[in-house]
Amino acid sequence: MKQKGFTLFTALIAFLLISLSLLLITSMVSTERNSYEIISNIAEQQEMQAIADLSRADALQVFNFGIRYAIEDFSKKDKNPGDGFPDNKYYMFDDISDWDLLQEKFVEDRFGVSPTSTTSGSFALIAARHLISLLLRVEDARGFRIELVNPNETVMAGLLKDTFANSASNNDFFEVIDCPNGTYNTCVGTFYVTLDLSENSIPHSDYELFPQVSVTNTLTGRTLKEPIMPRGKFRIYVPIRLFKALAGAREMAFANGNGILDNRTWSSIEGHTDRVAMKSALENIVDTRIGNLRLSSDDDGFRLRDYQITVITDIDDSLSSYEVNLYFEDTNPKYRVRKVGDNVYGITLKRFA
Repeated sequence: MKQKGFTLFTALIAFLLISLSLLLITSMVSTERNSYEIISNIAEQQEMQAIADLSRADALQVFNFGIRYAIEDFSKKDKNPGDGFPDNKYYMFDDISDWDLLQEKFVEDRFGVSPTSTTSGSFALIAARHLISLLLRVEDARGFRIELVNPNETVMAGLLKDTFANSASNNDFFEVIDCPNGTYNTCVGTFYVTLDLSENSIPHSDYELFPQVSVTNTLTGRTLKEPIMPRGKFRIYVPIRLFKALAGAREMAFANGNGILDNRTWSSIEGHTDRVAMKSALENIVDTRIGNLRLSSDDDGFRLRDYQITVITDIDDSLSSYEVNLYFEDTNPKYRVRKVGDNVYGITLKRFA
């Protein structure tokens, strides 16, 4: 009997050991499976994050290039009538000669950005369209679908317009590079424009309306969304020398009474008897100013290429107005966005009676 009891007890112990072993093995398998799933999820997250970061970086480069290209193209466009002179000349009048005020006026007129603007500026519309179209033609990565969560263009333009206006009111929308006091000979004239997406400038609810990159794993259906534009101040470098042309035109226009738009010049031209004589007198003054300022001399690929003069008189041959169109040419590839053709910028000095 003792021998049989011993044998049954041994079997019971063996059964318990086998049960514990099975439980241990099941626990180990479950733990291994959980660890594998966690590692797999982390790997998937990292891969999706990497794809999202690459897509966002590509989108920012496209946005950067698109904005710079649009600004350059608008400034040098020559389609009507295609005569070698830009269509969108900037008009400078005799009411503003201060360099800082002239820059602000230029940005307001050319980009539609002003702290007092009540309508959507042209630059806001350009920026909105480029933001909307960032990833429209981007191919999917293997195993992942990449797309852009598109906002409404009108809403986007309104948001950007308000953002640019806030930056302008803080004197932070644009920054001219190396152009101290607007002196032509020492002016580089390239510039930055700033997209301020910091929390102080734009609330989180508006920030969420900006485009997002969406990356979806086609196998698991998992989706990751990341905003394209970074929080903070996003600066766009524009390599074209618009402000150097503006500085040269300003020195032509104002020169302590001897500039093209100064009262003394108007009086000297007005003293002639007919339009032909007035135009001849104005040409002499323009040639003198160009020679004194050495605007026709090459300055790192930048120079005044040509000018045109128009004099308008009334029916009694009295002087009504005149304008001098200045065409600055930049042949240095360092200061161009598109490497095809030369950049020619037109600025018109306009004076009325």
